[in-house]
Amino acid sequence: MAGPCCNCAPPLVLAQCLRTQPQGSCSGCFPADGLPVVPPSPRFFIRGQNERAAASDHMVAAQRRARLTPYDRLLKQFRHRDALTAALATKHAEVVASVLEELAARGGLDQALGGRDAAGLLPLLRFLVKYIGQPRHSKLCCHVAHRLLDSYASVVGLSPEVDGRLVALKDRLAEELRVSSALMELQGALEPLLAASLAGTLQ
Repeated sequence: MAGPCCNCAPPLVLAQCLRTQPQGSCSGCFPADGLPVVPPSPRFFIRGQNERAAASDHMVAAQRRARLTPYDRLLKQFRHRDALTAALATKHAEVVASVLEELAARGGLDQALGGRDAAGLLPLLRFLVKYIGQPRHSKLCCHVAHRLLDSYASVVGLSPEVDGRLVALKDRLAEELRVSSALMELQGALEPLLAASLAGTLQ
């Protein structure tokens, strides 16, 4: 059985091939011009480039690079404000929440929230009004709302649209507090009944 091609053989096997085989008998070591293809010859490093794959060869599929979303690309460039704006443009709560959490972890939340005009604040305020009452996002939204009010407390009253969203946020929070208070009252009323029922069962 024939040995491995000299182009792919290790240096020791290649040296043995050069010593034992006459010129022209091995196409890998001796091409048509009769000169050996060994390093540091340039032909050694480009050997096999013109060869075509056989039908039995295994073809490796080329891996495509994952395309980054606009907000991921902006986060990679440390453009925190633009990344948050791009996330808000998707109108997906999970995307916005993920970007806000990433900004908080990086310490870039103040930079992302600051420097916005009325048009830049309205999408963020709409997000807070819509999702601050959902348990999954309430903690994050409350934290962002506190930072937002601290940053823009001095300009409240300059934009009717922003003021309207702030009033809606206040009403939403008041409603959530009212519901939480009602649930706590209901829990307090049910606990004695449940305790009495449990005591009767144990007796």
